[in-house]
Amino acid sequence: MNIEEACEFFEMSPDIMRDYEKKGLLSACKTPDGTIEIKDQDVRRLTMINTFVSAGADFEALRRFLDLWDGHQNEAEQIQILKKQRFNLLDAIHDKQRLLDRIDFIIQEIKNGK
Repeated sequence: MNIEEACEFFEMSPDIMRDYEKKGLLSACKTPDGTIEIKDQDVRRLTMINTFVSAGADFEALRRFLDLWDGHQNEAEQIQILKKQRFNLLDAIHDKQRLLDRIDFIIQEIKNGK
């Protein structure tokens, strides 16, 4: 897969892909004609990166997870990092739910003439 196809697949700009490469998160290969080639293992890695970034994970958590994942080591720590990200997402969902509840309350007050 070339970089354009990968960007389309992951719905990201080439600049973001290059930024991941500069930060050492992604090591795409260049073909002899200078085209950046995304290999199957890079697609899986981009899925991980995209998931962490979308979840709002900090860079160090992402970096640590990828280091462990690359080395096929310490599955317990990998799971711990993922569970922390999961907890953070749930916390954010609960915060949003509280806001929705407050908005619903205000709507109800307006309907009741208060």
